[in-house]
Amino acid sequence: MGKKSSGFLLGAVIGGTAAAFTALLLAPKSGKETREELLKKIDDLKDKTYEYGEYAKQKGAEYSEYTMNKAHEFHDSTLNTLKQQTSDLKKEFKETVADANWEERLDDLVDDAEDIVLDVEDMTEEVADTVVELKDNVKDAGEEVAETIVDEAKEVSEDVQDKIKQETEE
Repeated sequence: MGKKSSGFLLGAVIGGTAAAFTALLLAPKSGKETREELLKKIDDLKDKTYEYGEYAKQKGAEYSEYTMNKAHEFHDSTLNTLKQQTSDLKKEFKETVADANWEERLDDLVDDAEDIVLDVEDMTEEVADTVVELKDNVKDAGEEVAETIVDEAKEVSEDVQDKIKQETEE
């Protein structure tokens, strides 16, 4: 879930909750009925907060799994490319041995093979680093969204409880 969509979702939850509380406070009901209804709404808000937190965790896990799958696909693709290049070099090596300039071509083939191995090692390290970074970013984002939702819900809940206390004192 992107920052824009999580911000919108959080705003919608908080705005909707604030509107419901305002409607309850302005409704022509007895104080006891209003307090009971507000407490029910607070419980509903807590439940929704938990659900959104769980949703954020689930999406984080899904994105983490997706990233790992892409890394494995890249690894497999790289390995297949390396196997193909090795096979091509082997074939070229056999042809080179048959040529008169086989020593010079052999040196070139060895250099090419070493370059390919170094390139594959570099690519594998980059993929591993990217996978770890993506996994950490997805996990952090999911935790941050869940934490923000819980904090905002607590603030709204505290505000409503304060308003209820003020109403009962008047």
